[in-house]
Amino acid sequence: MGSILVEFEQKCIDEGYFVKSPLKDIEASACTIPITEVIDFDKTKRLLVEDLNKALPIDEFKSCDCLKIIPELSRCDFIEIKGVKEYIKRLKNDRRLDANITKQMKKFALSTKYIDSKTVLHLLVQLGKFEFAKKKKEHIKNIEPFLLIVTDIDTNKDRMLSFALALRKLRDDSENKEVRSKVIDGFLSNVDSLNNVNPKKKILIFEKDLDEYYENINKPHPNK
Repeated sequence: MGSILVEFEQKCIDEGYFVKSPLKDIEASACTIPITEVIDFDKTKRLLVEDLNKALPIDEFKSCDCLKIIPELSRCDFIEIKGVKEYIKRLKNDRRLDANITKQMKKFALSTKYIDSKTVLHLLVQLGKFEFAKKKKEHIKNIEPFLLIVTDIDTNKDRMLSFALALRKLRDDSENKEVRSKVIDGFLSNVDSLNNVNPKKKILIFEKDLDEYYENINKPHPNK
């Protein structure tokens, strides 16, 4: 059924909703390394909302930064990019540390971004201009996307760790421990909220490992 995703992706490209580029070049990207080609999903959301607003005003959606479609696996990955290390550095001498961290954690809004990203994807499928048969629409809407969170902090490639445990390892690092602890605790609360929306899989990955991850995506891998 991968051909359905191929057809869907091409229609979205032809209509201008999907714009591909290396992840490091995405407008919202805090990463400088990955060259894996992804769809700028923030841009997709903006273009779709602009079109829908021509007929009926709607509220703005939140969305993940990128989308990666893998037709051969019938898989869609939402990708959220978080420059945690740089953010921690900026907070080191912040006199309003707690207030600013709380404000930033609300912006992270991982569960809301995941839900809204699914909504955007489903609205695209429903567009009349695509002329999708009902079965094709249902196939795409029934795909439960993965969620990859790409960070600038190395987790030592230990993807066997649970998502939360990997974050706790980062929290306990000795560098900027007080600031780091507050940021990671806030991040963990965001991660916990994902239990209510249940993405198919949550993966925390260091930006330097992302290209290798996708290069090997079709090979047997314990953490795929």
